[in-house]
Amino acid sequence: MCGISGIIHYKSKDKEQEAVGQSVANMQYRGPDYSDHYFDDVASFGHVRLAIIDLNARSHQPFHSQCGRYVIIYNGEAYNFQSVRNQMVNGGFMFRSESDTEVVLEGFIQQGPAILQQLRGMWALVIWDKQEQKAFVARDRFGEKPFYFQWNERKQRFAFASNLAAMRPLADGELSIDPDAVRQLLNYQFIVQDKCIYKGIEKLPPAHYAWVSGAGIEMQCYWQLDYRQKHGKSYGEMKKEARDLIISSIEGQLIADVPVGLFLSGGVDSGVIAGMASKVKKDLMAITMTVPGNDLYNEEGNAAKVAKHCGLIHHKVPLDESCIGILPKVLATIEPLADSSLIPSSYVAQYAGRHLKVMLSGDGGDELFGGYGVPLKYLSVNGKNGNKIADGVILQTLKNAYTPGYKFLADRLTAPRVFKRASLSTFFQRNFFPYDLQKRLFKPGVTSNNESIEAYYQQSKKFTTNPEDAFLWLGIQTKMVDDFLFKMDTANMFSSVESRAPFLDHRIAELTTGADIHDLMPNGTDKQMLKEIGEEFIPREVLYDQKKGFSLPVVDFLNRKWIASLEQMAAEGLSSDAGIFDPAGIRYIIALYRKTQGQPLARVLYSMLVFEIWLRVFHLGMDPDLVTEKYLATAAVHS
Repeated sequence: MCGISGIIHYKSKDKEQEAVGQSVANMQYRGPDYSDHYFDDVASFGHVRLAIIDLNARSHQPFHSQCGRYVIIYNGEAYNFQSVRNQMVNGGFMFRSESDTEVVLEGFIQQGPAILQQLRGMWALVIWDKQEQKAFVARDRFGEKPFYFQWNERKQRFAFASNLAAMRPLADGELSIDPDAVRQLLNYQFIVQDKCIYKGIEKLPPAHYAWVSGAGIEMQCYWQLDYRQKHGKSYGEMKKEARDLIISSIEGQLIADVPVGLFLSGGVDSGVIAGMASKVKKDLMAITMTVPGNDLYNEEGNAAKVAKHCGLIHHKVPLDESCIGILPKVLATIEPLADSSLIPSSYVAQYAGRHLKVMLSGDGGDELFGGYGVPLKYLSVNGKNGNKIADGVILQTLKNAYTPGYKFLADRLTAPRVFKRASLSTFFQRNFFPYDLQKRLFKPGVTSNNESIEAYYQQSKKFTTNPEDAFLWLGIQTKMVDDFLFKMDTANMFSSVESRAPFLDHRIAELTTGADIHDLMPNGTDKQMLKEIGEEFIPREVLYDQKKGFSLPVVDFLNRKWIASLEQMAAEGLSSDAGIFDPAGIRYIIALYRKTQGQPLARVLYSMLVFEIWLRVFHLGMDPDLVTEKYLATAAVHS
């Protein structure tokens, strides 16, 4: 696991080496074991290494091909590299290292982009052809590894990096905040991949590669989940195959030349991974976040049951409202993310970093095996979708949820009721930040009817034939990539820890994608197949306990301290000076929240708080420690 950055400039290379040097310095924590660079007349590359496989210096990057024509910088892991390597050895190729990096590079030289189809894993990579002065760039199927870039057609200049902090020194021109990205942050708590917090910065989509040359960028999708192709396997067949594939994936992801542990939340997904992994490797360490005194969020009990059952070495990281003290340092490295679980994920990773270099997580289990119960809720009301009049009324209600006359109805629009009476396009706007409050909060011109998630729903129709599958496709393409995987990469790499997700093996995804939703969950139990597989490995009471989710009690923490921090920041008017928030709007929403204490407004307030912190530590460059001390006085970083 590493960090990559660089500039390919076909017209000039003025100060590019200096910029790449600063970029590498900005992400040193992603790869504290070694850093190096490659420069020629057109390309300037930087790399920082977190050594996981083949710790020897022979596997340092940038890594040059045996023929001398190509050089690679690579962030990720190819879990099946040994089998691909063996095929190449049998074909007569002689390797110089034991790394997956060399397998990826030499495999590309032999096969071109087709090598990506053979690999199982996660990656963001750049392969530079010195002779043709052309770059091949690629991102893994699910987008586990980030890839930011900027292309200036007039200057024929391509800059890229593993995160926004590393991207900033490479960017051409002044970086300007995109107000619509801030609006997305408040709508979804994350910024969708068709946007970046800065105008002109883009993200290479998951499962895409591109050729970069002086003529421009040619981008291609190399893999896609297609829910229209059903395999017709029985439930029993699928369950056995899924079980074997998950174990196979875990076996591959436990391979490392450094200590490996487990992220254990107490839920189904991480519990099943822990149970299976404990059969493959003994005495694994598992780390759990706890919220002492809060039964709604504290999963310590279930995690302890799994740990005891599986013989794990179990460590716990307790958190309270002071945990926000870590956030300024983390936000100083990325574009803003308002998923509150970034905080506990960062603390768990920080603790793990003292003992481990690799952590296995349960990410992807919900998206591949059940979709958070949404498909089943839809089917429970037969997806009648009402009529145009009812749909129009519900849409207007959602947009004006805090306006007198609408609020009474808005409070009663549960998911099943919206499913029954409105279109799916309207359903996808159910949890948005209502327009009546947007108009109060944002400066003129920031509010918009452009809804990215709804647009992705329209795209899903190319790969699905029914709403149940559309929910699953949409969850993978948006929230999983831009929230959950982005969060895990951010939190873990900040503490120099690699995060691996065994469920995100494309073989598992293709198996569950090819099942009809009724065959995947025939008795109407959410994640039925995964839970039944899990019965072999962890206690049933954990599998069938009520889902809590890995998150913080945001409402409690807002009331204790966090709202006061938001008020203090808002009063300074920095977000107003940036052209984003109206201070009067912030005060209005805080007052409204204090009357209602509702979870939807709590999410909005937390998102606003995240943006205010990010604005200071990233955009304005304030010292994160000083921001913590000034605005988050009670937030002391846990030991």
